[in-house]
Amino acid sequence: MHTRFMIQYTRKDGDDMGSPPKKWILVDTIKRELHYCEHEFTEGSYPIGIGREDTPTPTGNYYIYGMSENPKKTYREGSIPIERFGTRVIELSLQAFDYDVWAWVHYAIHGTDNNKRMGTRCSRGCVIMQNDDVEDLYNKVETGTLVIIT
Repeated sequence: MHTRFMIQYTRKDGDDMGSPPKKWILVDTIKRELHYCEHEFTEGSYPIGIGREDTPTPTGNYYIYGMSENPKKTYREGSIPIERFGTRVIELSLQAFDYDVWAWVHYAIHGTDNNKRMGTRCSRGCVIMQNDDVEDLYNKVETGTLVIIT
């Protein structure tokens, strides 16, 4: 069964921009779900993790800026290496300056091997998905795909 999303697709000056894009992503930070849509219908829904209260996931309209498979970013929890970005990274056209670390922070939709993070506030602002789910989404989208975060 397909859920139908009715989005108002207009420019800031109020002019109608026509029908929604062919492919787009809706990230619902309240329900903690990501919806992959084609036109106004959802073609896939996935549970997600979002930014912690002190590092929230920014809302707004963005697009996919870059995509990479099997990134080599890891960190350690004790003696156990953890894949920081899972098996796929979908980079967003969103960045912010973090004055705590004095560096630009980039936001992404990425995988994790810790499925207990789904439905929680667990990241520094990124949208976190199960590895199988992010791999499925990765195969459906491309650079330039609209991402709406609410």
